[in-house]
Amino acid sequence: MINKRLLSLLLSLLVGVSFTSCSDDSEEELSATVGLIGNWTLQSADIRINDQSMEEFISELASLMNVPAETISEDFDMGGDFASGTTIEFREDGSYVLTESDDTSETGLWTATDKTVTISDADGDDPVTLEVRSLTSNKAILYMLEEESDGEMAMKMEFTLNFTK
Repeated sequence: MINKRLLSLLLSLLVGVSFTSCSDDSEEELSATVGLIGNWTLQSADIRINDQSMEEFISELASLMNVPAETISEDFDMGGDFASGTTIEFREDGSYVLTESDDTSETGLWTATDKTVTISDADGDDPVTLEVRSLTSNKAILYMLEEESDGEMAMKMEFTLNFTK
């Protein structure tokens, strides 16, 4: 089951993100083990739940619960942890610093293979592994799929995060 901290961080990506276009698709792909080192700024996030956009999911859930969509949207607003302008610095020593748009920050640890990056809290607990879909010297696309089931209901959550350096 996805932990509350991760769900809070990832679901709040919706707040204030902006979309950008790619200008140079011909750059050489890099290995995550060295290519992620440096400062990255979140440009956009695409969050899909059960193959629906977040907006579609909230609308459908509100309809099923017979409540206004705004009521459910408020539950998914976790304080804007990952608004546009949020940065993450991957350091060579295996640590990272995440700075949110409101200047609050947290630190943790990271490791990588050629196509994955795993981040955890400062004690190495609560690891989260993301697939590196694309990585060049100035663009990174990270993806995570999380599936949960409690026996009665299944949920599939997909997160695609677009960063620039």
